[in-house]
Amino acid sequence: MADSFSTINLDEERPWANHRSILLGLPITFLTIAWICIVNRLYIRYFVVKSPGWDDFFVILYAIMTTAGTVSIATSVSHGFGEHFITLGIDGMNTFSIDFYIASASYASATAFIKLALLFQYLRVFERGTKMYKLCIGTAVVTALWGIAFSILAWMPCHPVRDYWDVLSPNQCFGFGSKIPDAVMATYAAHTATNMVLDIIIIGIPCVLFFSPGSDRAQKTRLLVLLVMGSWIVVFAAWRLVTIVRNKAATWPVVDPTWYAPQSVLLAILEIDCAAICASLPIFWPQISKHWGEIVVVKEVKVTRETRTFDEDESALTRNYLGRMGSEGSMDDVGGGKVKDLEGGGTGMHGRTKSRSSSKGNGTQFGGEAYVLDNVNPFGNSMGRDNKQLAEATSKPGSRGFMDGGRW
Repeated sequence: MADSFSTINLDEERPWANHRSILLGLPITFLTIAWICIVNRLYIRYFVVKSPGWDDFFVILYAIMTTAGTVSIATSVSHGFGEHFITLGIDGMNTFSIDFYIASASYASATAFIKLALLFQYLRVFERGTKMYKLCIGTAVVTALWGIAFSILAWMPCHPVRDYWDVLSPNQCFGFGSKIPDAVMATYAAHTATNMVLDIIIIGIPCVLFFSPGSDRAQKTRLLVLLVMGSWIVVFAAWRLVTIVRNKAATWPVVDPTWYAPQSVLLAILEIDCAAICASLPIFWPQISKHWGEIVVVKEVKVTRETRTFDEDESALTRNYLGRMGSEGSMDDVGGGKVKDLEGGGTGMHGRTKSRSSSKGNGTQFGGEAYVLDNVNPFGNSMGRDNKQLAEATSKPGSRGFMDGGRW
């Protein structure tokens, strides 16, 4: 393969995926999101419902593999990933090849593990002995055999394995490590194409629940959201297949894996991380949506305000107030209405309170702004607590999520 190296593509414009910020930013960001989902999933399964299964075991294996692959990609950026392969020198080529070996092999295993996790998760949904249950079993067997075959090709591409990262080795490797460009392209294309087909089958299996007579609107909405999320996995897989075919797995027009491979590598990372999110979201989201209302509380304050003029009754109010000072059972006109001191000699604060807080019997109360402040501010005074409420404070729980109330 060393004979295929050339400088004819050194003047090519740098692709969008070859920038250091993208090669580090995208993998790390999506790995972080995937890990958040995985940790929440495992917490729910092990500590809340206390019902872990084989699907959780495969998710853990996936997490180990995808973390190893992402770390290798991040390390390879410092070893020339995104630059032209021929500019690295022999030592640089060998160093990069070690990183790429770990990343490529980890990806091959991670794709199988996350598919098996989804399939074993389906087995918890479908009744044992049904056609869909048997379909999941059959698909799981095919996926396991597929994963074993391509994992062997990825982890043991040469004999000895160290020949993979020795660009000057005369030994001919096979599969992902072959030094024949056409063989490399065929291996990557075969893996990506079959991977995409399995993705379509696995994502399509739960769609039968969408047409189930017992499915309510909420369940159908959750399934639809998962189907949309799963469709992105297929999109990334198809996009990756196009890039592999276009540059023949980074071997055309010249062998330049560090220059032509970044785009397909990023798409592979997006694909498996999105698959992990889809596999974990249905497990922990019901708990989040259940307690969301306790986390987010929306306060709605409704204020009703009435304006009245005192041009006609200001003097009456004054007389009423002065007349109550030292009088018993007095009757005064207030704004055209009658207010009676039932205390019979209500002097001082009793008389003043009644005269100031009473009105024509039309529902108007005293001190609207003060009352609102009293209810909004819990540390305020007790003004207006005996009046009919002028404002209503209600607490409404936050909206429930799309996965609320069901396992799927």
